[in-house]
Amino acid sequence: MATFGNRNTPKGYSITRPPLFDNIPFDFWKTRMSTFLQSLDYRMWMLVQEGYTKPTRLVDGIRVDTPYADWTIEERDLAQLNAKCLNSFFCALKSEDYMRVSTCKSGKDIWDRLCITYEGTNEVKQSRLNILLHDYELFRMKPNESISDMYTRFTQIVTSLHALGRELTNAEMVNKILRCLPTAYDAKITAITESKDLNIYSIDNLLGSLIAYEQGVSQRKIDAGEPRKDKNLALNVEESESEHSQPEDEDDIALMTRQFRSFLKRKQKRRQQWNRGKYNKNCRVSNEVICYECRKPGHIKTDCPKLKATPSKEKVVLSPVIRLLSLSKCPKATRGG
Repeated sequence: MATFGNRNTPKGYSITRPPLFDNIPFDFWKTRMSTFLQSLDYRMWMLVQEGYTKPTRLVDGIRVDTPYADWTIEERDLAQLNAKCLNSFFCALKSEDYMRVSTCKSGKDIWDRLCITYEGTNEVKQSRLNILLHDYELFRMKPNESISDMYTRFTQIVTSLHALGRELTNAEMVNKILRCLPTAYDAKITAITESKDLNIYSIDNLLGSLIAYEQGVSQRKIDAGEPRKDKNLALNVEESESEHSQPEDEDDIALMTRQFRSFLKRKQKRRQQWNRGKYNKNCRVSNEVICYECRKPGHIKTDCPKLKATPSKEKVVLSPVIRLLSLSKCPKATRGG
Protein backbone atom coordinates (compact mmCIF):
# COMPACT_ATOMS: atom_id res chain seq x y z
CA MET A 1 0.00 0.00 0.00
CA ALA A 2 1.27 3.45 -0.87
CA THR A 3 2.46 5.75 1.89
CA PHE A 4 2.14 9.49 1.76
CA GLY A 5 5.25 11.55 1.28
CA ASN A 6 7.06 8.81 -0.65
CA ARG A 7 8.44 9.97 -3.95
CA ASN A 8 8.00 6.49 -5.42
CA THR A 9 4.26 6.51 -4.79
CA PRO A 10 2.56 5.36 -8.02
CA LYS A 11 0.40 7.92 -9.74
CA GLY A 12 -3.20 7.37 -8.81
CA TYR A 13 -2.44 6.12 -5.29
CA SER A 14 -2.08 9.53 -3.67
CA ILE A 15 -4.74 12.05 -2.70
CA THR A 16 -2.45 14.86 -3.86
CA ARG A 17 -1.95 13.52 -7.40
CA PRO A 18 -4.57 13.30 -10.12
CA PRO A 19 -5.41 9.77 -11.33
CA LEU A 20 -3.28 8.92 -14.35
CA PHE A 21 -5.27 8.03 -17.46
CA ASP A 22 -3.12 5.16 -18.71
CA ASN A 23 -4.49 1.82 -19.96
CA ILE A 24 -7.64 1.99 -17.85
CA PRO A 25 -11.28 2.29 -18.97
CA PHE A 26 -12.36 5.86 -19.56
CA ASP A 27 -15.49 5.41 -17.45
CA PHE A 28 -13.34 4.34 -14.52
CA TRP A 29 -10.91 7.26 -14.92
CA LYS A 30 -13.76 9.70 -15.49
CA THR A 31 -15.31 8.90 -12.13
CA ARG A 32 -11.99 9.09 -10.31
CA MET A 33 -11.04 12.38 -11.96
CA SER A 34 -14.34 14.04 -11.11
CA THR A 35 -13.98 12.93 -7.50
CA PHE A 36 -10.41 14.20 -7.37
CA LEU A 37 -11.41 17.67 -8.61
CA GLN A 38 -14.28 17.84 -6.14
CA SER A 39 -11.96 16.88 -3.29
CA LEU A 40 -9.58 19.74 -4.12
CA ASP A 41 -12.26 22.38 -4.46
CA TYR A 42 -15.84 21.76 -5.44
CA ARG A 43 -15.86 24.99 -7.42
CA MET A 44 -13.29 23.39 -9.78
CA TRP A 45 -15.81 20.69 -10.65
CA MET A 46 -18.46 23.34 -11.23
CA LEU A 47 -16.08 25.05 -13.67
CA VAL A 48 -15.79 21.74 -15.54
CA GLN A 49 -19.57 21.46 -15.69
CA GLU A 50 -20.40 25.08 -16.52
CA GLY A 51 -17.19 26.32 -18.13
CA TYR A 52 -14.99 29.35 -17.54
CA THR A 53 -14.65 32.60 -19.45
CA LYS A 54 -12.19 35.36 -18.79
CA PRO A 55 -13.58 38.70 -17.55
CA THR A 56 -14.43 41.11 -20.35
CA ARG A 57 -15.82 44.64 -20.68
CA LEU A 58 -17.19 46.89 -23.39
CA VAL A 59 -14.94 49.56 -24.82
CA ASP A 60 -16.55 51.76 -27.48
CA GLY A 61 -19.11 49.06 -28.15
CA ILE A 62 -16.47 46.33 -28.52
CA ARG A 63 -16.03 43.59 -25.92
CA VAL A 64 -12.41 43.23 -24.88
CA ASP A 65 -10.60 41.35 -22.11
CA THR A 66 -10.50 43.11 -18.81
CA PRO A 67 -6.95 43.85 -17.63
CA TYR A 68 -5.88 41.72 -14.69
CA ALA A 69 -5.40 44.81 -12.57
CA ASP A 70 -9.09 45.56 -12.90
CA TRP A 71 -10.27 42.08 -11.95
CA THR A 72 -12.32 41.65 -8.84
CA ILE A 73 -11.30 39.25 -6.08
CA GLU A 74 -13.97 36.78 -7.21
CA GLU A 75 -12.75 36.90 -10.82
CA ARG A 76 -9.19 36.29 -9.68
CA ASP A 77 -10.28 33.30 -7.57
CA LEU A 78 -12.15 31.75 -10.50
CA ALA A 79 -9.17 32.25 -12.78
CA GLN A 80 -6.93 30.59 -10.20
CA LEU A 81 -9.32 27.64 -9.91
CA ASN A 82 -9.43 27.26 -13.69
CA ALA A 83 -5.63 27.17 -13.82
CA LYS A 84 -5.54 24.47 -11.13
CA CYS A 85 -8.13 22.52 -13.07
CA LEU A 86 -6.07 22.72 -16.27
CA ASN A 87 -2.95 21.65 -14.41
CA SER A 88 -4.76 18.66 -12.91
CA PHE A 89 -5.87 17.48 -16.35
CA PHE A 90 -2.45 17.98 -17.91
CA CYS A 91 -0.78 15.99 -15.13
CA ALA A 92 -3.28 13.15 -15.50
CA LEU A 93 -2.95 12.66 -19.27
CA LYS A 94 -0.39 10.86 -21.38
CA SER A 95 1.48 12.64 -24.15
CA GLU A 96 -0.99 11.48 -26.84
CA ASP A 97 -4.00 12.76 -24.92
CA TYR A 98 -2.16 15.91 -23.91
CA MET A 99 -1.63 16.80 -27.57
CA ARG A 100 -5.38 16.51 -28.12
CA VAL A 101 -6.27 19.02 -25.40
CA SER A 102 -3.20 21.24 -25.20
CA THR A 103 -5.01 24.12 -26.93
CA CYS A 104 -8.00 24.06 -24.57
CA LYS A 105 -8.38 27.09 -22.31
CA SER A 106 -10.71 25.66 -19.67
CA GLY A 107 -11.37 22.45 -17.81
CA LYS A 108 -14.75 22.08 -19.51
CA ASP A 109 -13.13 22.16 -22.96
CA ILE A 110 -10.71 19.39 -21.96
CA TRP A 111 -13.49 17.32 -20.38
CA ASP A 112 -15.78 17.60 -23.39
CA ARG A 113 -13.01 16.76 -25.85
CA LEU A 114 -11.98 13.67 -23.93
CA CYS A 115 -15.59 12.52 -23.69
CA ILE A 116 -16.05 12.87 -27.44
CA THR A 117 -12.76 11.08 -28.10
CA TYR A 118 -13.43 8.06 -25.89
CA GLU A 119 -17.22 7.98 -25.70
CA GLY A 120 -18.04 9.27 -29.16
CA THR A 121 -20.79 11.54 -30.31
CA ASN A 122 -24.37 11.41 -29.08
CA GLU A 123 -25.18 8.70 -31.61
CA VAL A 124 -22.29 6.57 -30.41
CA LYS A 125 -23.25 7.14 -26.79
CA GLN A 126 -26.82 6.08 -27.50
CA SER A 127 -25.60 2.92 -29.20
CA ARG A 128 -23.40 2.05 -26.23
CA LEU A 129 -26.24 2.87 -23.89
CA ASN A 130 -28.54 0.45 -25.71
CA ILE A 131 -25.93 -2.30 -25.46
CA LEU A 132 -25.47 -1.72 -21.74
CA LEU A 133 -29.23 -1.69 -21.17
CA HIS A 134 -29.47 -5.00 -23.02
CA ASP A 135 -26.73 -6.46 -20.80
CA TYR A 136 -28.53 -5.10 -17.76
CA GLU A 137 -31.83 -6.72 -18.69
CA LEU A 138 -30.18 -10.10 -19.39
CA PHE A 139 -27.97 -10.00 -16.33
CA ARG A 140 -28.02 -13.27 -14.39
CA MET A 141 -25.95 -14.84 -11.67
CA LYS A 142 -23.58 -17.44 -13.12
CA PRO A 143 -23.38 -21.03 -11.85
CA ASN A 144 -20.95 -21.47 -8.93
CA GLU A 145 -20.55 -17.69 -8.71
CA SER A 146 -20.44 -15.99 -5.33
CA ILE A 147 -22.65 -13.08 -4.37
CA SER A 148 -19.63 -10.77 -4.20
CA ASP A 149 -18.46 -11.68 -7.70
CA MET A 150 -21.97 -11.29 -9.07
CA TYR A 151 -22.34 -7.87 -7.47
CA THR A 152 -18.97 -6.77 -8.89
CA ARG A 153 -20.16 -7.54 -12.42
CA PHE A 154 -23.44 -5.81 -11.68
CA THR A 155 -21.80 -2.61 -10.45
CA GLN A 156 -19.63 -2.47 -13.57
CA ILE A 157 -22.73 -2.29 -15.74
CA VAL A 158 -24.42 0.20 -13.41
CA THR A 159 -21.33 2.44 -13.36
CA SER A 160 -21.08 2.42 -17.16
CA LEU A 161 -24.76 3.32 -17.43
CA HIS A 162 -24.28 6.13 -14.94
CA ALA A 163 -21.34 7.50 -16.96
CA LEU A 164 -23.59 7.64 -20.04
CA GLY A 165 -26.33 9.47 -18.17
CA ARG A 166 -28.62 6.54 -17.29
CA GLU A 167 -29.03 6.52 -13.53
CA LEU A 168 -30.77 3.63 -11.80
CA THR A 169 -32.71 4.07 -8.60
CA ASN A 170 -32.07 1.97 -5.52
CA ALA A 171 -35.42 0.18 -5.93
CA GLU A 172 -34.59 -0.75 -9.54
CA MET A 173 -31.24 -2.26 -8.56
CA VAL A 174 -32.72 -4.17 -5.61
CA ASN A 175 -35.45 -5.73 -7.74
CA LYS A 176 -32.98 -6.56 -10.50
CA ILE A 177 -30.63 -8.38 -8.13
CA LEU A 178 -33.50 -10.41 -6.69
CA ARG A 179 -34.58 -11.40 -10.21
CA CYS A 180 -31.11 -12.46 -11.29
CA LEU A 181 -30.58 -14.96 -8.45
CA PRO A 182 -30.83 -18.72 -9.18
CA THR A 183 -33.53 -21.02 -7.82
CA ALA A 184 -31.35 -21.99 -4.85
CA TYR A 185 -32.14 -18.57 -3.38
CA ASP A 186 -35.93 -18.83 -3.80
CA ALA A 187 -36.52 -19.25 -0.07
CA LYS A 188 -34.40 -16.21 0.73
CA ILE A 189 -36.04 -14.13 -2.01
CA THR A 190 -39.49 -14.98 -0.66
CA ALA A 191 -38.45 -14.04 2.87
CA ILE A 192 -37.05 -10.67 1.76
CA THR A 193 -40.00 -9.72 -0.44
CA GLU A 194 -42.50 -10.59 2.31
CA SER A 195 -40.68 -8.87 5.16
CA LYS A 196 -39.11 -5.83 3.48
CA ASP A 197 -40.38 -2.84 1.57
CA LEU A 198 -38.29 -3.03 -1.60
CA ASN A 199 -38.89 0.63 -2.38
CA ILE A 200 -36.85 1.72 0.64
CA TYR A 201 -34.75 -1.42 1.23
CA SER A 202 -31.16 -0.40 0.52
CA ILE A 203 -28.99 -2.42 -1.81
CA ASP A 204 -26.25 -2.59 0.83
CA ASN A 205 -28.58 -4.32 3.28
CA LEU A 206 -29.71 -6.68 0.54
CA LEU A 207 -26.13 -7.54 -0.32
CA GLY A 208 -25.25 -8.19 3.32
CA SER A 209 -28.29 -10.41 3.80
CA LEU A 210 -27.49 -12.47 0.69
CA ILE A 211 -23.85 -12.91 1.68
CA ALA A 212 -24.88 -14.08 5.16
CA TYR A 213 -27.33 -16.56 3.62
CA GLU A 214 -24.65 -17.80 1.22
CA GLN A 215 -22.18 -18.36 4.05
CA GLY A 216 -24.79 -20.24 6.06
CA VAL A 217 -25.57 -22.56 3.16
CA SER A 218 -21.87 -23.18 2.58
CA GLN A 219 -21.32 -24.01 6.24
CA ARG A 220 -24.22 -26.49 6.25
CA LYS A 221 -22.78 -28.18 3.18
CA ILE A 222 -19.41 -28.46 4.91
CA ASP A 223 -21.01 -29.92 8.05
CA ALA A 224 -23.00 -32.42 6.00
CA GLY A 225 -19.88 -33.46 4.14
CA GLU A 226 -17.66 -34.12 7.21
CA PRO A 227 -17.99 -37.97 7.20
CA ARG A 228 -17.15 -38.11 3.55
CA LYS A 229 -14.30 -35.72 4.21
CA ASP A 230 -12.87 -38.12 6.86
CA LYS A 231 -13.19 -40.98 4.41
CA ASN A 232 -11.37 -39.01 1.82
CA LEU A 233 -8.73 -38.21 4.42
CA ALA A 234 -8.20 -41.92 5.11
CA LEU A 235 -8.03 -42.55 1.41
CA ASN A 236 -5.44 -39.85 1.08
CA VAL A 237 -3.39 -41.47 3.86
CA GLU A 238 -3.51 -44.81 2.07
CA GLU A 239 -2.54 -43.16 -1.16
CA SER A 240 0.29 -41.39 0.63
CA GLU A 241 1.55 -44.69 2.07
CA SER A 242 1.32 -46.33 -1.32
CA GLU A 243 3.27 -43.46 -2.78
CA HIS A 244 6.01 -43.99 -0.17
CA SER A 245 6.16 -47.72 -0.94
CA GLN A 246 6.06 -47.15 -4.65
CA PRO A 247 9.87 -46.88 -5.08
CA GLU A 248 10.37 -50.30 -3.40
CA ASP A 249 7.72 -51.87 -5.61
CA GLU A 250 9.33 -50.36 -8.65
CA ASP A 251 12.70 -51.89 -7.66
CA ASP A 252 11.12 -55.34 -7.27
CA ILE A 253 9.36 -55.04 -10.60
CA ALA A 254 12.58 -53.96 -12.28
CA LEU A 255 14.44 -56.95 -10.80
CA MET A 256 11.74 -59.38 -11.94
CA THR A 257 11.79 -57.83 -15.38
CA ARG A 258 15.55 -58.29 -15.70
CA GLN A 259 15.33 -61.89 -14.51
CA PHE A 260 12.54 -62.68 -16.94
CA ARG A 261 14.46 -61.14 -19.82
CA SER A 262 17.53 -63.17 -18.88
CA PHE A 263 15.40 -66.33 -18.80
CA LEU A 264 13.97 -65.59 -22.24
CA LYS A 265 17.44 -64.94 -23.60
CA ARG A 266 18.78 -68.25 -22.25
CA LYS A 267 15.78 -70.12 -23.58
CA GLN A 268 16.17 -68.57 -27.01
CA LYS A 269 19.87 -69.42 -27.04
CA ARG A 270 19.16 -73.06 -26.17
CA ARG A 271 16.53 -73.25 -28.89
CA GLN A 272 18.98 -71.89 -31.45
CA GLN A 273 21.64 -74.38 -30.36
CA TRP A 274 19.15 -77.25 -30.53
CA ASN A 275 18.03 -76.18 -34.02
CA ARG A 276 21.62 -76.02 -35.24
CA GLY A 277 22.37 -79.48 -33.79
CA LYS A 278 19.28 -80.99 -35.39
CA TYR A 279 20.20 -79.46 -38.71
CA ASN A 280 23.72 -80.92 -38.57
CA LYS A 281 22.36 -84.30 -37.54
CA ASN A 282 19.92 -84.31 -40.46
CA CYS A 283 22.72 -83.34 -42.77
CA ARG A 284 24.83 -86.28 -41.54
CA VAL A 285 21.91 -88.65 -41.88
CA SER A 286 21.20 -87.51 -45.39
CA ASN A 287 24.88 -87.79 -46.38
CA GLU A 288 25.68 -91.12 -44.62
CA VAL A 289 23.74 -94.41 -44.97
CA ILE A 290 23.12 -96.16 -41.65
CA CYS A 291 22.20 -99.80 -41.33
CA TYR A 292 19.00 -100.53 -39.48
CA GLU A 293 20.42 -103.84 -38.25
CA CYS A 294 23.75 -102.95 -36.73
CA ARG A 295 23.28 -99.16 -36.68
CA LYS A 296 26.61 -98.65 -38.42
CA PRO A 297 27.18 -96.36 -41.42
CA GLY A 298 28.32 -97.35 -44.89
CA HIS A 299 25.76 -100.00 -45.82
CA ILE A 300 22.11 -100.91 -45.69
CA LYS A 301 20.39 -103.69 -43.83
CA THR A 302 20.28 -106.14 -46.76
CA ASP A 303 24.06 -105.85 -47.13
CA CYS A 304 24.74 -105.97 -43.43
CA PRO A 305 27.51 -108.51 -42.65
CA LYS A 306 25.83 -109.32 -39.38
CA LEU A 307 22.62 -110.25 -41.15
CA LYS A 308 24.48 -112.41 -43.68
CA ALA A 309 26.40 -114.19 -40.97
CA THR A 310 23.20 -115.09 -39.07
CA PRO A 311 20.28 -115.78 -41.42
CA SER A 312 16.92 -115.04 -39.91
CA LYS A 313 13.28 -115.41 -40.69
CA GLU A 314 13.09 -111.76 -41.38
CA LYS A 315 15.53 -112.17 -44.26
CA VAL A 316 13.58 -115.11 -45.69
CA VAL A 317 10.32 -113.31 -45.38
CA LEU A 318 11.61 -110.16 -46.85
CA SER A 319 13.27 -111.78 -49.84
CA PRO A 320 10.04 -112.51 -51.76
CA VAL A 321 8.85 -109.03 -51.00
CA ILE A 322 12.01 -107.56 -52.36
CA ARG A 323 11.77 -109.82 -55.42
CA LEU A 324 8.20 -108.73 -56.10
CA LEU A 325 9.18 -105.11 -55.76
CA SER A 326 11.99 -105.59 -58.23
CA LEU A 327 9.69 -107.32 -60.69
CA SER A 328 7.13 -104.51 -60.39
CA LYS A 329 9.81 -102.08 -61.46
CA CYS A 330 10.45 -104.06 -64.68
CA PRO A 331 7.36 -104.06 -66.94
CA LYS A 332 8.87 -106.43 -69.52
CA ALA A 333 9.61 -109.07 -66.99
CA THR A 334 6.10 -108.81 -65.64
CA ARG A 335 4.46 -109.16 -69.05
CA GLY A 336 6.73 -112.04 -69.94
CA GLY A 337 5.69 -113.89 -66.77
